[in-house]
Amino acid sequence: MSDLETSITEWRTRLHAAGITATATLDELESHLRDDFAAQIDSGLTAEQAFARAVENLGSPQDLQREFAKPVHPKAQRGQLDLTLLAAILQCALTALVLFAPDMTPGQRLSGIAAIGASVLIAATLRSAHRLLPAIREPRHRQALLLTLGLLPCLTIAFLAQHFLTDPEISAGAYLAQLLWVSSPPLAAYFGIIGAVEAAARKDDDAPSAIA
Repeated sequence: MSDLETSITEWRTRLHAAGITATATLDELESHLRDDFAAQIDSGLTAEQAFARAVENLGSPQDLQREFAKPVHPKAQRGQLDLTLLAAILQCALTALVLFAPDMTPGQRLSGIAAIGASVLIAATLRSAHRLLPAIREPRHRQALLLTLGLLPCLTIAFLAQHFLTDPEISAGAYLAQLLWVSSPPLAAYFGIIGAVEAAARKDDDAPSAIA
């Protein structure tokens, strides 16, 4: 095939005409098309045959439009909801622990509440930074990124714990307050980054698509 890019642009135009207008959806479908095209080339087909086979495997514009027009099953959106719920439960549990822990002095209790408040602020600030992030369209790419970034809070907590939670004579209340400062901000930062990455991936979903 003399001009793959021209053929892909024409194919996207047909999808757009069929009612698939979200940039994220078109980009994801194009990514699958390119992957299949490369696989067909590797199997020995010519470029023309490989492109035709890849388009056929993906489905007609009408079939794809009907597929993407289906109501989204709750499971498809439950991941982010589960993370938000987990963060809210964790925050409530930590707050209750600080408020009702019997071994904490008023100063330690105030320090623990400050740690929780700072963590909420960190998460909200990073979540709002989605406008500055590029849109990572492929779910598998986002998952790989978030799994990799998940190492950062673990390493940060381990480093801080090694330096701030090693006093064997520290009281239980002081230990709890320091534990909150050591663990809550890194975890909150990670939750905030997750929210920002997912929001950035969806920010153009409802915008008119640039076909080419």
